[in-house]
Amino acid sequence: MGKYLTKLLWLGSGGNRAGYYAFEVHLRKAEVLELTGRWAEAESIYGRSLEQARSAGDSDRLARSQSKLGKVLHNRGESGRARELLGAARDHYQSTGDSRSLSEVLNKMGNSHSQQGNYGLALECFERSLELATGCRDRAGMSIAMNNLGNIHGDMGDSRKSLEYYQRACQADEQAGDRLSASIDRGNMGWVYLSLGDHRRALECWEHLTRWAEHFGDKHSLSIALGNMAAVQVMLGQHQEGMKGIRARLKIAGELGDKKGLSLSYSHLAGIHSINRDYPRAIEAYGRAIGLAREVGLKYYLTMYLQEAGEAHFELGEYQEAGELCRESLEISRAINRQDTIFKCRLLQAKLAAVKDRAEGVRLIRELLAGSGQPDQQAVINYELFKLTQDGQCRKAALELYARLYEKTPDIDHKRKMEELET
Repeated sequence: MGKYLTKLLWLGSGGNRAGYYAFEVHLRKAEVLELTGRWAEAESIYGRSLEQARSAGDSDRLARSQSKLGKVLHNRGESGRARELLGAARDHYQSTGDSRSLSEVLNKMGNSHSQQGNYGLALECFERSLELATGCRDRAGMSIAMNNLGNIHGDMGDSRKSLEYYQRACQADEQAGDRLSASIDRGNMGWVYLSLGDHRRALECWEHLTRWAEHFGDKHSLSIALGNMAAVQVMLGQHQEGMKGIRARLKIAGELGDKKGLSLSYSHLAGIHSINRDYPRAIEAYGRAIGLAREVGLKYYLTMYLQEAGEAHFELGEYQEAGELCRESLEISRAINRQDTIFKCRLLQAKLAAVKDRAEGVRLIRELLAGSGQPDQQAVINYELFKLTQDGQCRKAALELYARLYEKTPDIDHKRKMEELET
């Protein structure tokens, strides 16, 4: 039914076809405003369309308005209201059997669940969305669902499955000649390549997305690409270039009202300050990132911000503050099964324990070493053990591991640790 929804709505409008056309024109205008970053104006139009549809008792137009407005509110960080609207639209499309529109709404609902760290619910939404889109041969809907499945599997730590979904989406969009969607697919692949240590291919993906986002005037995608490139540039020690990207994303995210984008940008800024050992400024930037993450409900990122802010407090000798942030991060990380942050929190807790009792801290760190199989984790564990014990074997192991990691990905943090171990 979704394929013919516009025509059916027109036929069903009876004598009020002028009203139908006004509704369609307003919605199309809002879609263009949304794409080009004028979210507040788009939100206003969607809101008026919703109220007009409700007053007219037109359930189809009401559901479309709820779906459109729900997405904008989600992007602006108003998750509770967004889920309420999307849930109402979902219920309508389930009752009418409109598979195409239901698939679209489930994608949006899945993103909201994912942002809150509810990965099980998000996965259910995306898998059902893909099933529905496939059933009604909705190529665009299939691509969106596959991208979202790539996102959720990436968040859950399955890089292989994540990349597989992104590649399937990209192939479908390229075959359909949808250049913007294909570039967004490639942009998503960038994070997988980065997680695999291939920063060059990651940057290529985001540079490609930047070009097409600028071409189509897609400010949100442009903001994401600039922020992603900045994060890698900071990691590689290219702080001047990274700072330019962070400022550009802060500007665009501010114009959009994109609280998630602002939160990520402040965290990247904090990362630069931490690398430069300017911990007070890092803590200030992390505070902004944490505040926005709490407001929007970004549990996945909040765990990272809290742990990294805890590390900054630790470096300043502010152990109570470090411990409190670490405990909160660990609690949320366990709730959403974010294993990388769980490891970092446990290591920070061991370092805090060593402040009071060196032997206890060493024992806790050795426990981590026994349960760790990842080279980056083994490297930092041996590094911290060497700092506490001056054990030459730990120093040698850390140096060899960091050298191999740096050869694969020239992370500035790895380089600095190698320099410290070599002195």
